[in-house]
Amino acid sequence: MKSRPALRILVVCCLAFAGIIPGVQAGQATDDSRPAALAVSEPALRQNLLDLLEEDQQARRALLELLPESGQKSGNVKLENPSLENLAVIMRVKSVEARTTRYMKQLLETHGFPRFDQVGRDGAHAA
Repeated sequence: MKSRPALRILVVCCLAFAGIIPGVQAGQATDDSRPAALAVSEPALRQNLLDLLEEDQQARRALLELLPESGQKSGNVKLENPSLENLAVIMRVKSVEARTTRYMKQLLETHGFPRFDQVGRDGAHAA
């Protein structure tokens, strides 16, 4: 079997991120030579990610308000004869999704997935 060091690193990082590897938590130093809390090196990127997440969540909350109280799930939104206001909400969600997808694709292609030391825990989760 071929050795795939990049895949191993990815798996270890994912397991550490999920808290599955005992004694190793994402964003925490594994020895006493480094502080556990690191300052973010990309504060503007962090803020962009947090802003995109907030905009996405606002648009989705507005969409959820359109759903009937009958327990209809948001994944299958089918509004019969939607009003112009409802169409505007739906189009806003689609617009936010498209813009976020473009931004994330460009970010991943140019810089890779943001790390905790770059954008902090909340910024990485927002990504």
